[in-house]
Amino acid sequence: MTPVFIDIYGEQRSKDNPEAEPDAFGFRVGGKMWKSSDGIKITYKEPAESGTGSTITTVTVMRNRVVSVNRVGYLNAGMIFEEGTPHVCVYDAGFLQLQISLRTHQLIHSVTESGGCIDIDYSIEIGGQSESRNRLKITVTPAVPSVRRQSGRPGGASSGSGAQQ
Repeated sequence: MTPVFIDIYGEQRSKDNPEAEPDAFGFRVGGKMWKSSDGIKITYKEPAESGTGSTITTVTVMRNRVVSVNRVGYLNAGMIFEEGTPHVCVYDAGFLQLQISLRTHQLIHSVTESGGCIDIDYSIEIGGQSESRNRLKITVTPAVPSVRRQSGRPGGASSGSGAQQ
């Protein structure tokens, strides 16, 4: 597993007022990324300020241009995004369960084992009625470890003329 930084941006536009400014959120978290038989997996714990702090999210980028997002904890959901194909899922907030349909309008990703970006434009439907148009953008970058000093001397000073040894 590779330690990574994950930048997440989302926005939602209500069907009742599509011209209004979208509700938007964004945050950065640390997580892990690895290659599995399903594809490339990215996992992270939702930040406390999101209101879903005990939720662990795993995003799987599959080879066949399908992205799954599985959330377990305070919120539970298994969402599948596949361009042009609607998928039904159960969104469980503990006190309320909703059966929703996800319609992916556009799914673009450039994710490799080195990181990358996922950009999903989708609609949520409840009971066959469109409720909102949404965008989810996830950018994954490797977490770069701090640079260690090369010298055994305090302050990183080296002996000699300054040339690297």
